[in-house]
Amino acid sequence: MTDLPNQQQTPLRLKLADATRKRPLTYRVHEFSSVDNFDAWIMRFSQGEGPDGKLLYRQCGGNCDPSFTFTIAPSNSGLTVNTAVHCGVTRDRRNGDMYNLPTTLRPPCGKSTGKSPG
Repeated sequence: MTDLPNQQQTPLRLKLADATRKRPLTYRVHEFSSVDNFDAWIMRFSQGEGPDGKLLYRQCGGNCDPSFTFTIAPSNSGLTVNTAVHCGVTRDRRNGDMYNLPTTLRPPCGKSTGKSPG
C-alpha cells in the first residue's frame, strides 16, 4: 500500500509523521503470559481501546495511519514486549485495506549467528 501524496495530507499528519519518524512514541513495557494475550492486546491497542490505545489515539491524532514496532523477548512469565509507534501519513486505500507487515528476527545480544563477519 502506498501513501497519499503530501498535497493530500493534512499539516497535522505531516507534522506527526516527521516528529515520530525522528522520535517514535514509546509505551511502557508489557508482559504477556501467551501469544494469544499479546495478540488480544495488539488488537485493542491498535484500535484505540484500553489505556495504551486511548493514549496512542491522543498522541497520534489527525486520523494518522500508525506503524508499530514490537520488540518481543522471552521472559519468565512468557513474553516481554516493548512498543514504538510512528504516526504515519494517510495511506491510499483505493485497492482495499492491504497492509505491508514486515517481520525481522534478531538473535539475542551475545549470541552467535553462525556467520563470520564480512
